Order: sequence, then structure tokens, then C-alpha cells
Amino acid sequence: MRIVRPLVDAVGDLGGTVRNIARLREVALVLVRHGFGPLVRDVPGVEVDDEEQPSTTPERAAAALAELGPTFVKLGQVLSTRPDVLSPAYVEAFERLQDDVPAVEFASIAEVLAEELGPEWRDFFVDFVEEPLATASIAQAHTAVLLDGSEVVVKVQRPGIGAQIDADLTILRFLVGRALKEFPELRAADPEGLLAEFERTMRAELDFQREAENMRRVRRNFAERPRVVIPEVYDDLVTSRTIAMTRLRGTPIRHAREAGFDMESVGRLYLDTLYEMILVDGFFHGDLHPGNVFVMPGGGLGLIDFGMVGTMTDAMRAQLVTMMFALQKNDHRTIARVLYDIAIKDGRLDFRDLETATIEVASTHFPPGLQLRDLEMSAFCMELVQRAASLGARIPTGYMMVLKAIVTAEGLAKALLHEVDPIGAAQPYFAMVAAKRLSPERLQQEALYVVLSLSSILERLPVTVSQLLDDVDAQQLQARLVQSVHPLDRRRQRRAQTRWMLAAFAMACLLAGATGTATAVLWTLAAGLALTSLALPEPTED
Repeated sequence: MRIVRPLVDAVGDLGGTVRNIARLREVALVLVRHGFGPLVRDVPGVEVDDEEQPSTTPERAAAALAELGPTFVKLGQVLSTRPDVLSPAYVEAFERLQDDVPAVEFASIAEVLAEELGPEWRDFFVDFVEEPLATASIAQAHTAVLLDGSEVVVKVQRPGIGAQIDADLTILRFLVGRALKEFPELRAADPEGLLAEFERTMRAELDFQREAENMRRVRRNFAERPRVVIPEVYDDLVTSRTIAMTRLRGTPIRHAREAGFDMESVGRLYLDTLYEMILVDGFFHGDLHPGNVFVMPGGGLGLIDFGMVGTMTDAMRAQLVTMMFALQKNDHRTIARVLYDIAIKDGRLDFRDLETATIEVASTHFPPGLQLRDLEMSAFCMELVQRAASLGARIPTGYMMVLKAIVTAEGLAKALLHEVDPIGAAQPYFAMVAAKRLSPERLQQEALYVVLSLSSILERLPVTVSQLLDDVDAQQLQARLVQSVHPLDRRRQRRAQTRWMLAAFAMACLLAGATGTATAVLWTLAAGLALTSLALPEPTED
């Protein structure tokens, strides 16, 4: 029952539970082989010998995730972007995880197409190539030609992948619960919150209609910038499990240099595209790795795979720009203050400790005399995030998505686009955001917002004051004072109380003996028992 009950709670139906137990046993055997036996100690049919368990290493953890399949591979890829949760060794190991999956037989793909587009799905196409163009953990892509002659790529979800991901997410919830029981110190990293965020990400990637809307939105944003090409989505062929889009006839960016393109121009356009999405549009592609970027004939860029996107609010833009300008000025206190403001705090966070950590990290990665263009931004940001997390300050997911996008761009630029400076390319956009924030129009809007907010408060004030006075008149106003006492001080107080009560009891016994009456003795014993029960120490969790 220790295994069945959590799965029943998570899934909610017995049939799903039985299927998940079979998958759980499969997952458990893999985890045991790679040194994670304590997490699956009670799984039926799985034996865990602590003495024979291999030591867990980042490489073993990555191998386990790769063996467990798409959901776990994706989890590793997501965790590789969270240096505030994982150590650098695990981040590096998980970054190497790839969606290396075999192609699905076309007969199974055809079944999905028939279920989503109807039995006569071939009537939409003049030609449909059964050999896949690309395969991934969630879907595979096929080329086709529409009735009007348009060349398209049809992305089709792998059969059964939704049910498999549902089962794996259920098992992950179970494993997180077991991990928290085995290692309570993990609670500081908020694994339950991370898993909830990961589950939202996976659900979004499974919904191709949402991906289609993401593509439409980015396409609208770049409508006036023709050098950036976003595939057109064909609405009649979009469902939750299929999506058809214009085929981009471009060169993968990793092969653009050998194809003879001007890599300085390509690099500037790539970085400009990223910074425009983040700092101008506020809606950006969250995974611009080389596999998702093509160089089009004429030197433009084509972008694909919009399953993972992020948003950037005005407040986030302002904080990012403030941090960048502070970094240029070696103003470490301002960097620490912005970190303090945006962090999710696990208890009380000492600003002075955060400031000290910021100074140490900045001095290591950006010593005096170093030019900003020479800064390894990804290494600096990751260590800063890790140090902040060690002090109890976790960075929200939205900011981590921005960091992931910038770090991915920096990595691609340094690997394939040596002619451009990722940080230098960002400077005009940071300056533009700062100028817009301080423009007269923006200041007027901010002032108007403040005035409207204050007027709303003033409108409510008479009613609030009237209610307060009514409570005072009716003697219904109550104040509650809660005093926080340290556990050690509480124990000292209890011991002192015990000594006083026992002394009082002893005195009562003497007086009762002196009077010699049975009634006095009985009353004294009753009072003593009551005092003793009151004086018993509070239970502790030691």
C-alpha cells in the first residue's frame, strides 16, 4: 500500500495506477542500477542493497535519464538551465543530453493523422513523404506538398507519447515525495515547485495548437522585419497533435560558414533577433540552439520549433538593464539589490551576505581592467545564481528562461559566430530600454498610474475608517500579539516553571502533613498531579 496509495492519489483511477506501477518498476530498476536505490526502496519486485549500490555521479545520473526516455531526457535538459538547483558538474552532464530517438514506423504516424485530420487526410496533400525529415522525443516531421503546391513540414506527435508522459509525470511526483523523505535538505531547492513548472512545460509542448499560436505571434512581431522568417502555419492542419507549417529552404546555421555566408552579418542578425524578441517584443523563443536556426538564401534567418517560449515584462526589462549598467560601472551593490528584489526567499535573506557573494563572483569573472566584451556572461550568471541559491535566494522561472536564452545565444555565438560580440550587440538594446523608460511619455504614464492608484485608495479610505470606528464603538476591535520564542529559550522557561511548581507542591505536602487531615492530603495530591501535568516538557522533534 505504500506504493499504491501515492499513485492512486496522483492518478485518480485504478486503471491508470496499475499501468503506472508497471512503468514504475521499469523506472526503479534503471534508478537502482545507477545508484538511486533509496528513492525506490519499497517498489514491489525491486531489491535495493545499500552496500552494493554504486556511488551516484553526474555521468550516472545523465545515463539514467537517457535510458528512461523522452520525459526524463527533457527533465534533464530543463534542469541543465537551473544552476541555482544543480551543481556545475550536473549542469554540464545534463547539457549533453540529446533527443536521440528512433523514427516511428509510418503506419503508426498515419493512424495519428487519421485520428486528427480524418480518415481522408491524404486529400489535403498532393504528396506526402513517408520518410521522416527529423525525429525528436515528442514528434517527428515529414515533408509534404499541399494542393496549391506549397511545400510544408507536417509535425506529428509520436503515438502514445501523451499517455507515456502522463505516467512518467505521475512517477516523478512519487519520486520527488520519496526524495524529500530521504533527503529533507532538498526542500530548500523547492523540487515540488520545479516539478510543477516542468509539468506545465511538458503539457505546453504536447499541445501543438499552443505552439501554432506562438508561431503566429512571433510572425506578427517580425512582420516589418523581413530578414527574419517565421514559418506560416496552415490552420486547417493544426490540431493538438499535428501542425503543418511552411518548409524553410535554408542552411542550418552550423553549416553556414562552409556554405560561404558572411558570418559577421549572420551573427549580428542572430543576436539582433534574440535581443529584439527579449527587450523589444517581450515574447521570445526559449531555445535558439543551432538545430532551430537556419540561414536563408540572401543571408536572412529562419526560426523553427516554438514549443518553448518566454515572456519579458516591463519590470523584468528594467531590472535586466539595471544589472547590465551596474556591471559596466562595477556597481556590485546595485547588482545585489536587484537580485534581492527579484529572488524567491527561503526564510530570511541577509542582504549583506548576498552583497558579499556578488562582489566575490564579480571580482572573479570581471576584475578591474577587463572589458565587458571579454566577460564570460554564462559562467558569471551561473555562478552568481548558484551563490544566491546557497544563501536561500532562488531566481524565479521567468528570469531563468531569459538567462537560458542569453546563455544559449552566447554559446552559439562563441562556437559558430566568432566575428560578433554577444554583449556588445546587446548594448544598443539596453540603452533603448533605458531611454524609453525615462522618456517624458513614459514618466507621464507612470505618474498617471500613481495618481489613479492613490485616488482609488483615497476613495476607499472613508469607508475603511468608518468601519474601523464602528468596530471600536462595538468593542469588536481586537489585537493579537504573537511572541516568537526560540526553542532553547522555551525549554529553559519550561524547566524553570517545573522547578517552581514542584517546590510549591512540596510545600503543600508539608502543610498537609502538618494539618494531618485526609481531605487536605487528597486535595494536595490532586493539585500536585495537575501541576505536574502542566510542568511536563513539550514534545520535541529531536
